[in-house]
Amino acid sequence: MNASTLIRSSVAALVATGFLATSPALFAKDGTPAPTIRLTQLPVVKSGVSAAEVEHALGKPASKPVWLNGTTTWTYDTDDWTQRFDVDFGTDGKVSRTMLYQRASSGNT
Repeated sequence: MNASTLIRSSVAALVATGFLATSPALFAKDGTPAPTIRLTQLPVVKSGVSAAEVEHALGKPASKPVWLNGTTTWTYDTDDWTQRFDVDFGTDGKVSRTMLYQRASSGNT
């Protein structure tokens, strides 16, 4: 059993027993944990950068919906899980805007 399979099995067991709450943003479509990024990686991503350059710098996003107007937003979780980073792409495939924001608190302390 490789490390990736072991991690997926462990997470699945925690979810099944209720020890780990899940959110679609925490896991990629194939069930693997969504990638996280470090805040130090963000300065590379600025207006005009291509999608390929963003993926090279940050890796695959946790999600990347395509909107009706043809634009797309890639979402990344930060390594401390308190913030998210969105990268908006125009119809030309270039970064049009970025946004770092706090995750909503569940209110549980």
